[in-house]
Formats: sequence, structure tokens, C-alpha cells
Amino acid sequence: MMNIKCRTSGILPDCAVIVATVRALKMHGGGPAVTPGTVLAKEYCEENLHLLQEGVCNLKQHVQNIAGEFNLPIIVAINTFSTDTEKELNIVKEAALSCGASDACVINNHSLGGEGAVSLAKSAPKNHVITIRDINIATGGGYLYPYAGDISTMPGLPTRPAYFDIDIDPETEEIKGLF
Repeated sequence: MMNIKCRTSGILPDCAVIVATVRALKMHGGGPAVTPGTVLAKEYCEENLHLLQEGVCNLKQHVQNIAGEFNLPIIVAINTFSTDTEKELNIVKEAALSCGASDACVINNHSLGGEGAVSLAKSAPKNHVITIRDINIATGGGYLYPYAGDISTMPGLPTRPAYFDIDIDPETEEIKGLF
């Protein structure tokens, strides 16, 4: 985002948020491969300070890259899993702060929703103003969503999905009903 979008638009953020997990840092520390659909290895479900210590260099490098390239305050959001221990979370937090992050917040928004990310929200830069140009209502979904800046939204899905009307002519290999 900052290499392309920000340079093209000329708009720079007030801070950068790096999201890290103990599990990912253990993987970077040499933990076993994680394969979707298989049981997670015990290294990720039990405290393993060695793998974590080996992997925090990845987080440190990301913090240093953003700090060096963009000179922004950096907040590290540490997403938690139920298997993370206090020692592991403290190692990640200390590593982030030791290499220049402005703050490191342990969050559990996946299990608690917005309440689980309050510490991250409190780390945001102060006096930031965001302009809302309009608010739309998703009646069926039961929620409101604001428009900030020049944002486009996608229309809802039709009652009858378009794929029912798309076919390929086996002789000509022409696709029919696509548009």
C-alpha cells in the first residue's frame, strides 16, 4: 500500500499497524509447516519460547523496514490464539518495542469483536479527522456503512446467480450468456 498507493496519491498515513501472531512468528522461527485441513503441530499449541525467539527477528525486520523507509510511528497488533501464553505474548511485545515500535497491543478481536481491540484503538494517533461523505443502510443485513472519500461499492447479488445463464458451445467453444 505505501509503496504504490501512497506514492501515487501523495497521501501518507499517520501511522502503520503491523499485525503479528505468536503462531506465525514460531513458523518464522523454524516451526513445522502448517497444512490446511490437518491437525496443528504441538509446537503451535504449546509454549515454545525457543521457536518464538528465533522468529521474532522477522517482526523486528518489518518494524525496521517501515520505520526506515517511511519514518512513521508503528503499532504492532498481536492477534492472540487461545494457546498463546503470557510469556510468549510478552516476548513479542518486548521485541516490537525494542526495535522501535511506538506501541505493541495484545488484541483478541476475533473472539471478542470490537471489545477485543480497544487497546489497539487507544494506540491510534490523536486528533485524527476522517470525513464521512455519506452513510448507506444495508436493510437486509441490518447495518449502516459510511462512505469515506472516493469509495465505490459493489452492487448486491441478484436473486438468480448469473452462472445459470452461462454456457460454452462445445463446437465453437464460444461462451454464451457471459455479458
